[in-house]
Amino acid sequence: MLVRLASKLSSEGVLRIVDDTSRSQYRNRILAGEKLISLLQESLKEKKKRKKTRIPAAANRKRLEDKAKRKQLKGNRKKPDW
Repeated sequence: MLVRLASKLSSEGVLRIVDDTSRSQYRNRILAGEKLISLLQESLKEKKKRKKTRIPAAANRKRLEDKAKRKQLKGNRKKPDW
């Protein structure tokens, strides 16, 4: 849990929760407590593993065809070497 909250800890290792949305100090303390609870709940959740995806063969073929067309177009700009 400390590893997941490491970005929110100060250099002394203190987790500081601040909330100043309300004008009331009492209400801000309640909101800060709720924020702390939700932060701890989020840190306990398992992160989803990234699912590897493949580029479709048709998309890869189209990309290569477009590259070949661009190569041909740029090649036509050169001066003939005769």
